[in-house]
Amino acid sequence: MPFEVIMPALGMAQDTGRLVSWLKKVGEAVDESDVLMEVETDKTTMEVPAGASGFVSELFASAGDDVPVGNVIAIITNDKPAIGNASVAPIEHKKNVISSKSSITEQEAQILDLKKEISVSKIDLKKSVKEFIAPASVDSLTSHKVLASPKLRRLANESGYDLKRLRATGLQEPYHVSEIEQLKHLSVMTLDTPDTPAQSYVPSKSYLQAKVPSAQMDEFVERMSAEAGQKITLKSLWLSFASSSFQNAFNLAGFTVNIKNEIGQFTDAYENPNLYGLASQQSLDEFQSPNLVIRDLTCSYMSNVNVSAISAAELCIHRTLNTYELSFAFNNTQFESEQALKFIDKFSKKLANPLLGLI
Repeated sequence: MPFEVIMPALGMAQDTGRLVSWLKKVGEAVDESDVLMEVETDKTTMEVPAGASGFVSELFASAGDDVPVGNVIAIITNDKPAIGNASVAPIEHKKNVISSKSSITEQEAQILDLKKEISVSKIDLKKSVKEFIAPASVDSLTSHKVLASPKLRRLANESGYDLKRLRATGLQEPYHVSEIEQLKHLSVMTLDTPDTPAQSYVPSKSYLQAKVPSAQMDEFVERMSAEAGQKITLKSLWLSFASSSFQNAFNLAGFTVNIKNEIGQFTDAYENPNLYGLASQQSLDEFQSPNLVIRDLTCSYMSNVNVSAISAAELCIHRTLNTYELSFAFNNTQFESEQALKFIDKFSKKLANPLLGLI
């Protein structure tokens, strides 16, 4: 009975997967745990197992093709195919493959679908998440290969940009597609001639601070929780206020924010949290390239974290007994100083008078 290998969904918002390479040829024997192909997503390149034992009978895509999630991309059979069929078939031939299922029983079809689900579950998603959010080690900073997402690497290659320009700025690896504009800027600002050695342009980082009394926020949260009949947290308020202030100051249609704790670990990610009720903000299932990173230091003795280089604007929020202490860091390839001042001013005023945040 033929087994259909489908293009798996490797991300929450993934519609297609780019086939990087086939690791097995038509006619080759495979075990269900053997890696059949490599697939590229926005964040990483993943190895996809065959999902069934047998022989590779047909391949319906070539390296570099973008294949819709759920489409049949290969066929594995119990019998070895004739050598004359050892070629990549066009994706349109998929219709003929699907129609062959009509000859199997309903029970066999259910077993086939179950095997597909098992094959997708075998993909090492934990490795993908680790590669996406883990900070670079000391060895990686001195190694030859720059750690970057497959999508950023492909865009850089297409535009002729050198990823080592990002490393020269001190930005933490791995790099993601959100760094493409900064890489473009670095490539334009770099002088590289036979007589003059290349000199990387290092973005200048700016730093703003503010202190805001916390009494109004405390009273507002207590009153809102009583009126709503459910718990309203301080975090939900400053997350909503930061989102609306940031979008207004920087003229953004959409907004994504990642939350870090006091030791720099990502804990939550949100998209447009100001558009939802204070008690109904839902975190995303996966971390994305953010417009803003918020370091939540409200339960820490640390008042701010001043790193040497940043890939996204960072807002530190620290809470003393009666005061919110804010620090905002950004570089000149991201925003103008006037925009940053507007953001921290609006955010501070909303913390001081929460009613402004509801207007």
